[in-house]
Amino acid sequence: MDREHIEWSRRQFAMLKDGGVWGIPRSGIVFQRQGDELVLIDRMPHTQEMPVTARELDEQQQADWGVVKAHFEAAGITVKCQKDQKSLVPKNLSGRAPAKRD
Repeated sequence: MDREHIEWSRRQFAMLKDGGVWGIPRSGIVFQRQGDELVLIDRMPHTQEMPVTARELDEQQQADWGVVKAHFEAAGITVKCQKDQKSLVPKNLSGRAPAKRD
C-alpha cells in the first residue's frame, strides 16, 4: 500500500468536520464523518441510462469501498457502514478490493 495514499486519506479525513460528507463520483458511494469514524451512508442506484451495467456499477462500488476501507484504516481511521442501511453494504466487506479481471 502506497504511503502517499495513506497520508492523503488521513488529510482527507482531517479536512471533514463532524457530519461532513465525501463521495466518490465514479461509483456514487457517499461517506460521512461521524466522530472518529468514516461511515458509508449511501450508494447511487443503477439506472438504465448509465453507460455501465448494474453489475459493473456494483463491482465498482465494491472496489472503491475496499480501497477506501484499506487506506483509511491504514491511516488509523475506522471505516464502516451505517447500521440502519444494510441494503447499502457492499458484498465485499473484507476491506480488500475484488480481484481485477484481465
